[in-house]
Amino acid sequence: MTSKSYSQALDRVLAPEGFLRNGRDWTRIRDGFRDDVNLQTASHLGITANLLSREVASEQILAEALADGAPYFYTRIGRLIDGNDRWWRDAPNGPAELSEAVRDYGLPYLEQQHSLEEQARRFGRFSPKWGSGVSSRLCCAITLYRMGLPEEACQMLRDPPRRFSAKWLADIEAVRRRLGCET
Repeated sequence: MTSKSYSQALDRVLAPEGFLRNGRDWTRIRDGFRDDVNLQTASHLGITANLLSREVASEQILAEALADGAPYFYTRIGRLIDGNDRWWRDAPNGPAELSEAVRDYGLPYLEQQHSLEEQARRFGRFSPKWGSGVSSRLCCAITLYRMGLPEEACQMLRDPPRRFSAKWLADIEAVRRRLGCET
């Protein structure tokens, strides 16, 4: 099956749900959240769908703070189905299977993300440690700020590990300044 047939099958599922298509990307803005569905192709794996929901105002704050824009955290459809990465390749019923998976698993997942509390949880609100990256911590801090919890937001950005790159440390400081955290 061609990626065109996958796109057409997904369009039949997503258009009635308010998504607008641009090539292999579908977007809708509703309730202050932007939902994205993207078809990804890899020649050696096949085709899959990626999903993303983010709060528009939080994304704007992050874009204002960071010169290179906001990071994105897509979730693959297979993770929602059974926790595994799933790709369709040479599957005669692949377009129908993928579009049904997006309808049955993807759309409910996107709806579930439509609260600041869920966004904060997904970004690691209750994780006491920095972990290996910065992006989710920055997004969590901004989400907490949007929830009216500026002290907790600033706490998320305190004491980053010294091993972090100069860029990551600069990003953390930029978000701290944007949120009005004490230096």
